[in-house]
Amino acid sequence: QVKLDIHRPMSYCDRLRIRQAGDKSFTLEPHLEGGSTERWEDDEYRRVYSHILSGSWEKYDPFDATHRAEARVKMHDASNGSCSIFRSFQGWLSMSNGGKGLGALQLCPMVREAIAYVILRPFAEDVPVDSFCGAKPMENHNLLPQFHQPLLDGMVPIPDIGPGDAVFWHCDLVHAVESFHGGTEDSSAFYVP
Repeated sequence: QVKLDIHRPMSYCDRLRIRQAGDKSFTLEPHLEGGSTERWEDDEYRRVYSHILSGSWEKYDPFDATHRAEARVKMHDASNGSCSIFRSFQGWLSMSNGGKGLGALQLCPMVREAIAYVILRPFAEDVPVDSFCGAKPMENHNLLPQFHQPLLDGMVPIPDIGPGDAVFWHCDLVHAVESFHGGTEDSSAFYVP
């Protein structure tokens, strides 16, 4: 039995981001939230990925919450605003027009394949023994070109959106924000954790 109420989801807007046209300072490189090294450190969190770690990544079901509810996604004292509870999704509620070239959200739309790659990558022969390929305690898990280039090549911007449009993505989905906002008006969104 999982202690998870799927009939009353809790969601709220926890911040408003207003990005001015032409901005290059707000960059959010491809990353995963919901823990970093915790995916390997915490026994319960590791169980989420047991099929991947046992060599049967095709059997991994990213929508099975059996072990996620009790996983410790924040084991270290991080002051970076990271969330310490299980979030089944993340999202944006748009307050402006947006899309490709306008500082858009980018996603790697292969949740099972991408997380399997991320979980197994530190064990590849070309990875230094002291590296977890961008996963560091107290930080988001950043994806790095030297370790994750195939996933970075798979990043795509979300379609054009307007005020009131909402975008939600899986908690294990690699995501980023375009490094340049090339529009003529601000790009604003509420974050929905």
